[in-house]
Amino acid sequence: MNEKTISFIEVWDLLIDLQTLMNVLSRKIQTQYGLAPQELRVMLELDRTSSMSVSELSKAINRDFGNVSRTCTALANRGLLDRHKADKDQRVTMMALTEKGNKILEVFYQYNSTVMQSEVFKENEEKCRAMITGMRLFLSFVAERMEELDD
Repeated sequence: MNEKTISFIEVWDLLIDLQTLMNVLSRKIQTQYGLAPQELRVMLELDRTSSMSVSELSKAINRDFGNVSRTCTALANRGLLDRHKADKDQRVTMMALTEKGNKILEVFYQYNSTVMQSEVFKENEEKCRAMITGMRLFLSFVAERMEELDD
């Protein structure tokens, strides 16, 4: 293997480990509220914005439109999402979290804040900030390379 291959494998392994950690951190809330991983992902994305169409959601979370539409329907049926027509185009259905959906995410954020507030993180705040900066840089770098490949 050449150096580039080793570097790619190392990065890939780290990404897999991060995804596993994210799954562990979200499993408790998923189990407690009976949420599938994609349902939680949709709710988290909607929390980042005020409302989105299914098309916007599917692009934001990189999932198939039909799957996201079914996920939104299931969440709306459980009272976690509100569906309403877009102001500018009545053909477009917008999704937004309900109060019930927001309360579930509050529990999720509180649980994960507790994990991140541990003494280890407090003692190493500077290192944590450097890691976050590094992750943002990496994300930007990969996004730029992907755009170049798409051109």
